[in-house]
Amino acid sequence: MKKSLLLLSSLFVLSNFVSVVAQSNDVAEIIEQREKDYKDLEEVELFTGNWLVGTDVPAGRYEIKGDGSGNFFVRNESGSSVVNEILDNADDWGVPSITVDLEEGHEIEISGLNAVYFTPYETELRESLGTGTWIVGVDIKAGSYIATTEAGSGNFFVRSEKGGKTKVNEILDSEAEWGVDKIALNLEDGQEIEISGLSSVDFTAR
Repeated sequence: MKKSLLLLSSLFVLSNFVSVVAQSNDVAEIIEQREKDYKDLEEVELFTGNWLVGTDVPAGRYEIKGDGSGNFFVRNESGSSVVNEILDNADDWGVPSITVDLEEGHEIEISGLNAVYFTPYETELRESLGTGTWIVGVDIKAGSYIATTEAGSGNFFVRSEKGGKTKVNEILDSEAEWGVDKIALNLEDGQEIEISGLSSVDFTAR
């Protein structure tokens, strides 16, 4: 069972992510912006150190992966945490990827990684989502689901919209030791899903 002390210590810090999706909650507008980002952006490689979105990497939506295992942080202009994860390409001590919207002015801190790759994310409807922030109607169809994970423990949130009321706040745990092993959901267009510390969450229609 994949549980590290480093990962477990983050499970009870419910501020791993602050929502950073597009300002609009309109599904069509978000899709349009995502498509533009994917066409306009190129892959960027950074390494251990401090970096600024808008200077070192363009703002936009990326799938982020690391070479090895280390800490990855994003903070907004007020210093609040946007992302706080362990990146691990072996999927042993952290997560293999993070999918998130980076906004101009965000500060990125990388520690313990020789290379981190920011790949423009191509949006598509999926039935399985990893660590990051996602929008119902854009990344997954609206509907009734059972959410489960095959391995590990992590935080799982659903919000009414960006920065809106929290509707679901659970620790999802494949072994049901540190949290629950399944969650019944009714997802609606425009809701935001946030996943932290989990490689993959599967959504089975019910």
